[in-house]
Amino acid sequence: MNVGGWMRNLGVLAAFLAAYLVAPGPAVAQEAEAGPLIADVVGIAGEDFYLSIGSDDGLRAGAELEVRSADEDRLLGRIRVRQVSSSRSLVAFSGDPFAVTRGSRLSVRPVASAPAGAEAARRLPTRPKQAGDRPRTERPGGTGIEVHGSFGVSFDARKSTTQWDDVGLDAVDRTFTTPATWLNLRATGLPAGFRLRLNARATHRGSSDDLVDPASLVRVNSAQLTNSFGVVDVGFGRTYNPYDVSSGTFDGLYLHAGRDVGAGVAAGFEPERATGDVSTDVPKLSAFADYTRRGAELGYRGVVSVTAIRPKEATGRVDRTYANLRQTLRVGRVRFGQSLQLERDPVASGWGLSRLLLDASAGLGGGLSLRGRYSHRRPADDFAVDEFQPYSRDLGTLGLGYARSGTYVGVDGGFHDSDAEASPGFMLTASAGHRFASGLGFDVSAGYWHGDRASTLSVRPGLSHRFGPATARAWYALYRTDEPLALQLTHTVGASVSAPIADRVRVDLSGRLQRGSILRGSGLSASVSWLF
Repeated sequence: MNVGGWMRNLGVLAAFLAAYLVAPGPAVAQEAEAGPLIADVVGIAGEDFYLSIGSDDGLRAGAELEVRSADEDRLLGRIRVRQVSSSRSLVAFSGDPFAVTRGSRLSVRPVASAPAGAEAARRLPTRPKQAGDRPRTERPGGTGIEVHGSFGVSFDARKSTTQWDDVGLDAVDRTFTTPATWLNLRATGLPAGFRLRLNARATHRGSSDDLVDPASLVRVNSAQLTNSFGVVDVGFGRTYNPYDVSSGTFDGLYLHAGRDVGAGVAAGFEPERATGDVSTDVPKLSAFADYTRRGAELGYRGVVSVTAIRPKEATGRVDRTYANLRQTLRVGRVRFGQSLQLERDPVASGWGLSRLLLDASAGLGGGLSLRGRYSHRRPADDFAVDEFQPYSRDLGTLGLGYARSGTYVGVDGGFHDSDAEASPGFMLTASAGHRFASGLGFDVSAGYWHGDRASTLSVRPGLSHRFGPATARAWYALYRTDEPLALQLTHTVGASVSAPIADRVRVDLSGRLQRGSILRGSGLSASVSWLF
């Protein structure tokens, strides 16, 4: 058990709560919501889809999220987190479905769970905080500390059997059990007008052959205090920079001055990657500037930043310095986005392109939309000593979507290429679904990915039905992979139920059974969450 990590992280929580809940000063109630999380859609599975964020980013199973198109003030709908790992999450539509495809970039944030009276009194806009936004404050008259959020417990059990019959290896059986509890808390009206956001999760990950280390872990994803003094915004603790997402999470502070035109700095230490423990081994500093122009037909937002990371020699990691430029331009129904990152070679001292993202979308009317995306990535190696950014990967897609009156259809095709492949490959994805007024819904998704080393095919149909506030769902998935050494064919069936069992208390149950030529498995998950 990682006792030291438990104690250090519990100490962080105690220090923040003790220092600021008892500090003297006037109580000024202000908006407590933190900035949104930016997530990429990394896979489609029928009416469900996978996001590139997980429990390390503060997500938990059962959470309901508001979804908007990233870098654009356009509400898409709501989703509910069905399953979550440290860096990935499986989500499902919580309301009417909307069109998404692999590669879509979304802005998500937890749906506010304040008591009904407090929520009605606030009447705040629901658009997520974005770079350059003015802080939103409550109307005068509110006094005292208000606390709201969610608390929950979950249990996940899985069993798997891997057997390579073609090469004569013995079957390997493994079991995994993961009980967990989480707390997501937001408080307003703290002394001196501070706002607190706390997100923490405790897990015990047991395995039949002790594969997971550390098995027990308390991870504080966020413990940040924020405030606004005129045109100056400040935040400190375990926080992130809401004006520049490239800064990442850090233990330290950020300072921003300005509104539509602004600039600021963020400084601190990177937490331990594996455990989230407080550490001073990896200091980092970021300076940034942003500009925002808003209008009904024309909008622009741009952020430029430079970040320096200087790990201690004992970590074995190299120094990193990178510059980012992120821009979004909206003209009527057409939106263009661009993200570029240049990184300094730690050995040769030159600069190279480590990331480029270009995306565009256009509303065609009648529920139709056209979208395109191109990305180039050449990731930096934190531990490189003799080469800079050892491989690259390119991906380009073009798609057409339709979403209206409970129906959505999307088709995307494109290419992929990397230094590890002898020739470029291609891919094709499609998804469709409809929800009837009776509450019955159906969906299907399919994808084909072909490369010079392997090809994969996936098909996933599903049915769902709403019974008042409860939702039941069943699905089937076929996954086929052709590789040089083997052909893998897997069939999976699953079912889930999500329902309230008391006022502000919800239970989520799910199970799955997998049978394949190499891998067989089963799993059960249960969670209970309470909104307060």
